[in-house]
Amino acid sequence: MFIVLTDRIPLLFGIAALFLGFRPHGFAQCVLFLALLAAPMVATMPHRTGVAIALNYLLGRSMRSTGLI
Repeated sequence: MFIVLTDRIPLLFGIAALFLGFRPHGFAQCVLFLALLAAPMVATMPHRTGVAIALNYLLGRSMRSTGLI
C-alpha cells in the first residue's frame, strides 16, 4: 500500500505545474517536461521503496501492539 503512495510523491510537482497552467508547446518542451518528471522518479526509487517498507513495518508493529491484528 505504501509503495503505491510513495510512488506518487515525485509526480506531484508535474501535476501541480499542469494544474497551475504550464503547457508544453512543441516536441522539445514535451520531451524536456517528461525528462524532468522521470529524473526524480528514477533517482529516488531506492529511497521511496525503503520508506514504504519502513512505513509498512511500523504500521504492522503498531497494529500488533494495540491488538488490532
